[in-house]
Amino acid sequence: MQNPGKKCITGAILLAAITLPGLTYGHYSWVAPESLTTETGSDVSLVFGWGHHPGEGDSLEAGRMASLSHWGPDGQWQGLPLHGSDRLGSGTLSEPGIHTLAAQQSRSYWSRTVEGGRRGSLREYPNASRCSYSNNASKAIIQVGESDRGAEQVAVPLGQPLEIVPQALPASLEKGQPVRVQVLLHGAPLGDATVTAYRGDHSEERTADNGTTDARGMASLDLATGHAWLLHVEAAVPFHDQSLCHEHSLNGTVMFTR
Repeated sequence: MQNPGKKCITGAILLAAITLPGLTYGHYSWVAPESLTTETGSDVSLVFGWGHHPGEGDSLEAGRMASLSHWGPDGQWQGLPLHGSDRLGSGTLSEPGIHTLAAQQSRSYWSRTVEGGRRGSLREYPNASRCSYSNNASKAIIQVGESDRGAEQVAVPLGQPLEIVPQALPASLEKGQPVRVQVLLHGAPLGDATVTAYRGDHSEERTADNGTTDARGMASLDLATGHAWLLHVEAAVPFHDQSLCHEHSLNGTVMFTR
């Protein structure tokens, strides 16, 4: 796993990230296992959720994903297949403890035109009012068996472009204790970002407090126990070639039980 250390995002990039008008709460993907708690030796089926929040019932086909990986309680990484099977799964979870599934969506251009949204850059749609280059990453924390082995691993960043890092295993927290997370943009703390919590089994969009990160990228959320939760954060920074696209649009999610 990658550790970004103590570096902070530069003031210029941070200002751009929080003042661009492109933050529109658009569609994003998340890795959604059929269960976040399972028995040792299980192979958990999963889909890639797609939309604005859980409960919409939409999913993203595996062909639009770039990678799927598994991190075990010992911190070891393993790539998982995205193709060649009728079902997506975690692989055999043979070790009791805390496992993490991580996914990266394939990056793509999206442009807003007078005819509507189109996949493509300003090269294909030079008159588009907005162009974004998406970069969406997600995680899901799975409890295997009764062991809490590897619980400390959830607080170690995986190195995703925009990442929500719980500071402790949420399921281990006492009732009433807030869930504290850190948001990292390319490994650096991202301040003034909104972390939104959605109940994984709920169809309503607003189901819990939002949290705003401080200068260290830290936020606290009051989440009820006994539920699956999806946390989401987004950011935008200027695209490196303004003649090709206007902004990098990033989304990060993490699923867990509380």
